[in-house]
Amino acid sequence: MIGLYWIDKKCLFVSDAINGYLYIFLEESEMLSKYIKTLEKVEKIDFDYMIQGHSNAIYRKNIIYDYIDVAKNPDWEKGKIRKNTLTSGYDALVKIVMSKNYPKLNAKLVIGKIN
Repeated sequence: MIGLYWIDKKCLFVSDAINGYLYIFLEESEMLSKYIKTLEKVEKIDFDYMIQGHSNAIYRKNIIYDYIDVAKNPDWEKGKIRKNTLTSGYDALVKIVMSKNYPKLNAKLVIGKIN
């Protein structure tokens, strides 16, 4: 995974490596354990703002803590199952997973099986 860091603005560009609606069921997806390691590495970087792929929002660094929480404490039982409509070309049942600790966090994992 590659990120770009704009030193003068303390802004980190992470593209699809980190986001609040992460697909972890696609063939090219990394394991959840690797995603957690990525989040922990990014947490140590001195930045104030983060720009993610597929969004025009600029996030403050503290959202990383939400992403870490949902990745380390997924509530598999309360996840919502639905047919995937977001990824064209894939027919999958996906489960939207929130955090056990904070079910209202603005971070989700999407797991599932491609048919």
